[in-house]
Amino acid sequence: SMNFSDNRFSGISADLCGNDCAMVLCAPTTFSPTGRQPSSAEYCEHCPTAVYWGTTTCPGISPTPSPIDPLPESINEKDILKSIYDSCRGEDWFNSENWMSSENICDWYGVTCTPFQDSVQSLVLSDNNLVNEVPTEVFQLPYLETLILDSNGITVDFTSIKYAFKLSSLDLSSTDLFSVEGIENAPNLLTLDISQNDFQKSIPKEIFSLTTLQQLFMGDNDFRTSIPSNIGDLKNLRLLSCPSSMLTGSIPSNIGALIDLVHINLEDNSLTGSLPLDLENLYSLTFVDASDNTLEGQLPSFSAMKNIRRLDLSNNAFSQSIPEDFLSNVNPLFFDYLDLSNNFIVGEVPSILAHFESVFLQDNL
Repeated sequence: SMNFSDNRFSGISADLCGNDCAMVLCAPTTFSPTGRQPSSAEYCEHCPTAVYWGTTTCPGISPTPSPIDPLPESINEKDILKSIYDSCRGEDWFNSENWMSSENICDWYGVTCTPFQDSVQSLVLSDNNLVNEVPTEVFQLPYLETLILDSNGITVDFTSIKYAFKLSSLDLSSTDLFSVEGIENAPNLLTLDISQNDFQKSIPKEIFSLTTLQQLFMGDNDFRTSIPSNIGDLKNLRLLSCPSSMLTGSIPSNIGALIDLVHINLEDNSLTGSLPLDLENLYSLTFVDASDNTLEGQLPSFSAMKNIRRLDLSNNAFSQSIPEDFLSNVNPLFFDYLDLSNNFIVGEVPSILAHFESVFLQDNL
């Protein structure tokens, strides 16, 4: 046997571990007391602070955790897919090629299997006339990494998502989703899309427990509420997109805790107040769109943001003058556009803006 635990490995070759590297070393953001997956029915525990492969401890978590809700034994992937077909009226799908007729599930429409064994790696059934509730067993597919079910008339039972240790991307946009209760137990989710759904009067609180998230899409909902302050708990977030969702109130200062944020889109909402000064701490930002709101007050200088490429604050209520050091550290060669049109900005335009090719300032005072 091999034991490589408690080093600082940044990767592991597939030649060494095949398709199940966790049996050799727990992946980053997970750990176990032995540094690897204990057995086929138990998995490395979630640990957002684990940076390297083979981590054996996690701050704030007992070093010898007892298994909780072990993965059900003798899971048959074909039976799981059949339950999806039956529950979601597969006979009426637009495309159900090879479903239920081929013995090899890797031949079924929308199924992509792992390279080294016939296990489901991704399931993509976008806009395929699925209806009813997707059975929770889908999250017991042991190698499932990507699940894309957008543009269908479905809801989802998230009870078993705690078993989806490899699931990193989940797209449930444009469905009939109105609740995500249970999704907070997803162990390693990186991308979540719940845009264009039936959420009303609140952003699902469960979302803010998904501390592994890197990309979050929530646009075109009917939230009619403010952005909660615990948005700052999503410390790994790189993309936040929530346009046209009737967001109200001010942008919380805790957004400044999202130090890895690269892209933020809050356009076409009902946000008020001034932009939080903490926003200027987000040095990685390249794209900012908060247009078509009712934001007001003084514009930040954004002078610390060297990487910003697109900045759209048009159609708001910003007043006072543009700071002299506005975007002063941005390289004009890589800058796409600045739009401050339709505000109440006064005073002289700083000379520094002459260096940028696409600047829109019309309809100010």
